[in-house]
Amino acid sequence: MIGQGERGSSDYTVEWGGSTQRTAGPVPQAVTLRGGEYFFMPSLAFLRSL
Repeated sequence: MIGQGERGSSDYTVEWGGSTQRTAGPVPQAVTLRGGEYFFMPSLAFLRSL
């Protein structure tokens, strides 16, 4: 699923298993959703049986 909306900052741990956390600013939007389609294609085995 692709979702769009407000992007907030996120916290991450500096070292694996450590307790020191830092906050990263929001990541800019990289993809703009323009619309969506759902396509269904029957299997080749089904098409051969027709």
